[in-house]
Amino acid sequence: ATCVIVDGDEVTTANVGDSIAILYAQDGTIILSADHRVERRTPTEHDRLMKAGAAIGRIKGRNGLPVGPERIYPGGLGVSRSIGDRDSTPAAIPLPEVRTITLPASGGMIVIAS
Repeated sequence: ATCVIVDGDEVTTANVGDSIAILYAQDGTIILSADHRVERRTPTEHDRLMKAGAAIGRIKGRNGLPVGPERIYPGGLGVSRSIGDRDSTPAAIPLPEVRTITLPASGGMIVIAS
């Protein structure tokens, strides 16, 4: 889930999971949201998962070799922050990451994708 609030020249985003908000401006592209897919975790998010007792791994295929994206266990969830997955694993939290930026003077276009 991603929420974007534009107030004058200030843009605030809050998100969990693998949805994304991107600002396309004359000066370039700015990623406004955090990516909570386990395979793209930041060191801070990795530390939080480890402190919560999560194990990180991939599903084993028929031949016994790992396949697919990294997941957190117990539960096998592919994102470290999520709404509605409380029963999956206590390591996946519903607390969004919030970011605020100032819009460029030239403005831009915001795309929210899920």
